[in-house]
Amino acid sequence: MELEAFDEPLRGRKVLVVSSLDLALSRFASVESSSLFKGKSILVIGDTGSVPQTPNPLLFRKRWDVIFRVKDSFDAQMLATYVSHATKPVRVFWVGDDIPKALWAKWTDVTLIGFSESGRGCDWDVILFPIGHSYDAMERCLGGRNANIPLMLQRIKVHLSEIADSKAGIAWSCIDHAGTPGSLFWYDPSEGRQTIQPFTKAEASALLNGIAKWLES
Repeated sequence: MELEAFDEPLRGRKVLVVSSLDLALSRFASVESSSLFKGKSILVIGDTGSVPQTPNPLLFRKRWDVIFRVKDSFDAQMLATYVSHATKPVRVFWVGDDIPKALWAKWTDVTLIGFSESGRGCDWDVILFPIGHSYDAMERCLGGRNANIPLMLQRIKVHLSEIADSKAGIAWSCIDHAGTPGSLFWYDPSEGRQTIQPFTKAEASALLNGIAKWLES
């Protein structure tokens, strides 16, 4: 079995990174760098459920141009308005609840990177799995996309340990595969990865206070 390397640029694509927030942020940083840090970088926390989302502190080690908390349709409309008028190129990093189709369907020229445990919520162009992600988890994430996907995964199942030992991850992409289930690739998760400095005690205290106020709002 041979897997080709995934080397498509992510700018202007809808990309889901499964399970690894660190990997998702690294991929977002790579897109920023390829855009020469022009335009706007937007963090969106989807929070439409009855239980408030508690943001991962890692999200706030990065400087964002603006942060949205989407709790209802009014918040979604505010986000849509901001994105449509923001300086281009626009990059959106989405965590939390599923992305409303009314938003992502209009973002044809926006780079959207989502972080989730599943493949729901968007017609993703690319899905990236971290090193050593289990076969069952990948099948759950990809299986509903096309009847051929389980067969494609079955072909690489016996090679997953070998791929993980090589420090490579599995990627699914439908770029240039319109009307088909897409293809599976390998990719290097360490490419473009940045070292994130730990919080100081003062930073951690300020962040926890901010999150507490966030949850109270």
